[in-house]
Amino acid sequence: MSVRNLLETAGPQQFEQRLSKREMEVLRLCASGVSIVEIARISNRSTKTISAQKSVAMRKLGLENDHDLFQYAVTTGLISPAG
Repeated sequence: MSVRNLLETAGPQQFEQRLSKREMEVLRLCASGVSIVEIARISNRSTKTISAQKSVAMRKLGLENDHDLFQYAVTTGLISPAG
C-alpha cells in the first residue's frame, strides 16, 4: 500500500500518535537529509540508538524505505518539499 493510500484511509494523526517525540524528531531529521551519525552527534546519543528509533518509527508507520519516509514527511507536512 502506498503512503498516500495509507494516509487517505487512516490519516496521519492516527500513526503519529504511536510515535514517541524522539522517534518523530529522528524521522523529521532523516527525511530532511541529516545522517544517522549527525543526528547522534547533535542529540548526544549513539548511532545505534538513533538507528533503532528510526527503524521502530518506520515500522510503526508501515514505511519500508527512505523514499517512503520522505514521501510521508512531505505529505504530512513534517518537512517542506525542497523548492
